[in-house]
Amino acid sequence: MNQETFVNQYIELLNGTVAEAIQKNIVLQAQKRIKELEFEEAQSTIRNYEDAIKLLKSENDNEVMNLKRQLNDARKDSIHLETFKTELIKLRTEKEELVNKIKELEKVSEEKKQPKDVGNTWIKKTPTKKKSIVKEEIIKDAGKF
Repeated sequence: MNQETFVNQYIELLNGTVAEAIQKNIVLQAQKRIKELEFEEAQSTIRNYEDAIKLLKSENDNEVMNLKRQLNDARKDSIHLETFKTELIKLRTEKEELVNKIKELEKVSEEKKQPKDVGNTWIKKTPTKKKSIVKEEIIKDAGKF
């Protein structure tokens, strides 16, 4: 074998192998770079979704707090109305009692105003009627027309 042929074949194979290795290396580096860009894009999308979720959670928390506040206000109003209703019923009962007491006092007063019969049962006392006096109005005539 010729030394020169061997070296030529060796160099040719070496060049082919190195070229193939370099091409594979470049392809792998390009694929790696593409995957890194896709990964960064995916991370950015995930961050956007996380931010949107945080915003929605914050809005939901605010809405829940607002609804809890409204519920507490409604409960306070309900308690206030129940207290008012109880007081109203109590006052109506007191009013009815006062009206009944007034009626009893009027009845007792009427009984005291009536003269007592002292034993003359054969004479009936009747109240006298007052005569109404009718005033006549004098209309002055303005004259003849």
